[in-house]
Amino acid sequence: KKLETAVANRVVAQVLLRAKASDRDAGAGAPGGALDQAMLASLAPRNPGSLGHPELCLRPCLYFAAGNCSNGAACQYCHLPHAKRPAHLDKRHREMLRDMALEPCAELMLPLVREKVQALGAPAEVLAMVDSLMEACGLPAMAALGCAGVEGLNLGANRRHYRTLLTTLKAMSLRLLLSTLGRVFAQHHPSLEPAIDELFERLRAEAAAFGGGGGEAA
Repeated sequence: KKLETAVANRVVAQVLLRAKASDRDAGAGAPGGALDQAMLASLAPRNPGSLGHPELCLRPCLYFAAGNCSNGAACQYCHLPHAKRPAHLDKRHREMLRDMALEPCAELMLPLVREKVQALGAPAEVLAMVDSLMEACGLPAMAALGCAGVEGLNLGANRRHYRTLLTTLKAMSLRLLLSTLGRVFAQHHPSLEPAIDELFERLRAEAAAFGGGGGEAA
């Protein structure tokens, strides 16, 4: 079984390397990208860490690409390709969120959460969980608010910095976005923090039910 896992790891690692090369050569019309993507899909790992890739999965496994992940199908880290430098908040962005009141912070982030949840094809009851969070923060219904960005928010003079914050938040995965929002709630409204965990677990359960990038967590 260990040998089978090692062989599978190496095969997928080779596909990943070819896929990256195909991406680099795409502008030159190099063939093979579609074939590699189809092969990668057929070899998609079913380990717990890959569940919900790319929006809900955990950090990439550092050993898998090298073909020597000893945990195999039980690995708690993602076995699918990730961006080299995934979007994340820098120190200035973290300080900005820390200094914001709950309502503008939620108004900035929750529409993005809902947009990403909706893009995953989540059922209406999951979207309703996001809407309930919005209402708990004293904000309008999500359908009426939309994703207006920072223009309508009372954010003071540093609007340009908030625009860069919004750009970063939009580029983050849903898992990181929910984790960040959980920290905001822990600071301003601790009673809402469990609702973030519940939403994340529900999304992962939906991903497991429909084979979304990985197998069900053990």
